[in-house]
Amino acid sequence: MKKLTAPKLVFASAFSLAVMFNWLPAVVIPSAMAQEAGNNSETNSQQENIPARDMLRDRLMNMATETIRVMDEVNRELTAGVRDIQQANEIFDKMIEAVRNAAERSGPESDYIRNIESYISEAIRYAEEARSDRDSEAESDAERFEEYAEQLEEMKLNSLQLNSDSFRKVRIIEESKSIFVRRFRLRRIESAVASARVALDMLRRLNQEITDAASSIPSSPMEGAAE
Repeated sequence: MKKLTAPKLVFASAFSLAVMFNWLPAVVIPSAMAQEAGNNSETNSQQENIPARDMLRDRLMNMATETIRVMDEVNRELTAGVRDIQQANEIFDKMIEAVRNAAERSGPESDYIRNIESYISEAIRYAEEARSDRDSEAESDAERFEEYAEQLEEMKLNSLQLNSDSFRKVRIIEESKSIFVRRFRLRRIESAVASARVALDMLRRLNQEITDAASSIPSSPMEGAAE
């Protein structure tokens, strides 16, 4: 049985999102905190948000790891062979659920996207505040904030594209499920046809043997037979 590979492509997308998300706190937060060093209240607010964002990143990474595990397991089960339609449905449903859950973690309303949007807003606000400063590095830092905001906006768009692609993969897997189950049913009926053909041949031979036996029955007692 041919091994299905399309679901692994979906999961590669989910894993790339996790890797990208892992990069954000390391690059954006230090810059933001440096810019806010003179404002204790907002610095504290930033620091309070960091653990939540790290937790979100960790949850995304854990989701990616779990989805990869499920997809590998599903591919092994399909390669090993499917016993019946119920098992086929269970395997594909497990695959679809894993991919859909992964896609939902990067959807337009997901914590992941809201987190990126929050970073974008912060970077833009910090750029505006930097330009109000009078030191010689203010304009350069403002431009860096704007550059980060542009990078984050591009990441957001790429993430949403990956999200749409993941849901397209879900539909592909659902279609694959329908095809797989239909072919499984075909193979089952083909096997039934072959078995019925063998049984029919046996019945024909039996019928011929009965016919031969019936035709060999004497119509009257043989001469010399005891009365």
